[in-house]
Formats: sequence, C-alpha cells, structure tokens
Amino acid sequence: MSLKDTSDSSFKKPDKTKGMFKRIAIFLGFKGVVSLVILIIAIVFCFQNIESTSIQFLFWKILEISKLYLIIISMFLGYILGLVTTYYFKRIYTRNLSPK
Repeated sequence: MSLKDTSDSSFKKPDKTKGMFKRIAIFLGFKGVVSLVILIIAIVFCFQNIESTSIQFLFWKILEISKLYLIIISMFLGYILGLVTTYYFKRIYTRNLSPK
C-alpha cells in the first residue's frame, strides 16, 4: 500500500464551494435571494452616504442627522409599514372568505 501524493496533478480535491450558491438559493427561496440582494445594495448605498444633512419641513429646520441614519430609519419604517399593511390586508381577505 502506498499513499497518494497530493502534489500529483491527477489528484484533485472535491470542490465544496461549487454548488454553494445553488444551495443558498434553494435554502432561501426566490424571495430570500431577492431580499438578500436588495439588502446588500441597501448596505452599500447607506455607507456611501455618511455625510450629515438637515431635515427641513416647510420653514422649520427639524434636525441635523447623518444620511446613513436617515436612510436606515426610513428603510426600517418602510419595512414595518409593509409588514403591517400585508398583515392587515391578509386579515381582511381571510375574513371575507370565511363562511357566514
């Protein structure tokens, strides 16, 4: 019996990362992959906008805040609003489908 030399060009290690993206896509599903891509784009967008800005409404200057925080807060509020409206409309839809 002899041990095979790993420096031999005919010996190849199995590539474990070959199907990594496919396994991630199957695990997350279509919505998960799209959400992950949007999250990555949002993170890059946020960190490119770190300078501070002031918020004005009509003639009031409300506060001065970093654009990074403003974008993150806006995305979070939009996410919460989307969850609440989805829940609300699903509840109305299932209530209308119930037998009377």
